[in-house]
Amino acid sequence: MKHKKHKNSFKTLKNKLWKICSQYIHERDKNKCFTCGKHCVGRDCQTGHYIPMALCNFILKYNIDNLHIQCSRCNIWLGGNGARYHIEMVKKYGQEFVDNLWKLNVPVIKWEEEDYKRMIEYYKLKLKEL
Repeated sequence: MKHKKHKNSFKTLKNKLWKICSQYIHERDKNKCFTCGKHCVGRDCQTGHYIPMALCNFILKYNIDNLHIQCSRCNIWLGGNGARYHIEMVKKYGQEFVDNLWKLNVPVIKWEEEDYKRMIEYYKLKLKEL
């Protein structure tokens, strides 16, 4: 039974981290789709990954350099709109930046609850900076 409680609190931390991380990205990007430029609101406005979640490690899943606002068309219907996302990343940040982001995508030892708590605090501070 203790294991189940631990698992639930871990899931709660992951959800809390994604919520605050996504909130930061929405405020930073002012709800403008990174890939098509459309202004989006509500459910149409999503936090998209340059390096897709299915491919990225924990660090990149929550890394502000890997995250931008995307409309649901780009993020869902166009599968992340990867080709356009790449073009926009290089245009905005440069090829070296993009290459270095991919270098961060190395296997990571399993993260613990403290790692999630630390990241939540990081995003709380980042939100205050906006």
